[in-house]
Amino acid sequence: MSQTSGATTALQPVITLWETYGSGMQVLAQTLSEELGLPLTQQAFSTDELDEDARVQQESENPLLDRILGILARGSANTMQATSTGAFVQQLRDNVEAARDNTRLVTEMAESGGIIMGRSATKILAGRPNTLHVKLDGRTEDRVARASQFFGISHDKAARRQRSEDDLRTRMSIDIYDWNPLDNVNFDLVINTSTTTVEEAVAIVRAAFAARQG
Repeated sequence: MSQTSGATTALQPVITLWETYGSGMQVLAQTLSEELGLPLTQQAFSTDELDEDARVQQESENPLLDRILGILARGSANTMQATSTGAFVQQLRDNVEAARDNTRLVTEMAESGGIIMGRSATKILAGRPNTLHVKLDGRTEDRVARASQFFGISHDKAARRQRSEDDLRTRMSIDIYDWNPLDNVNFDLVINTSTTTVEEAVAIVRAAFAARQG
């Protein structure tokens, strides 16, 4: 019993964050990192990267786009119908490899403790002691307006990004981990940033984090 307790206590604290586009995760994560003194890990793909790759679509010889499209291929009925069995098997192998590599990275990050944005860390670290899983969400119109202001882009561009990124990030998690982040089952805390200020959200997460540490 004492060995198990000691192992649990030795685990470094971790907060995983996931958001629907424009819910304010970046500001929340940065504030929490500074206030709690925890290292911050960004998402694997930034909003600007995903937006650029979505814009050029399949006309560009962009390695990141090819990788993302490959990840999504397994979930596309049209792609499957047009893909040979051999290519489909290869895609399955690629997904397994992507999951293995990302899981290894997230696990290594967790060993040092910190705040991990995205990366399906909520799923990977589900059940890990001394870990708080937080999701940010809100009304679509509020999220678009926040993103427009935060990134300094037009409302139309923010709305396009919202549609594309919410779909893309969700589909990547489903294809690689068979996990839908729109489902709240793996989250300890879901915050509606349409009705909560950044300061309030930080206070809520801090309180939950302190309670989780006991």
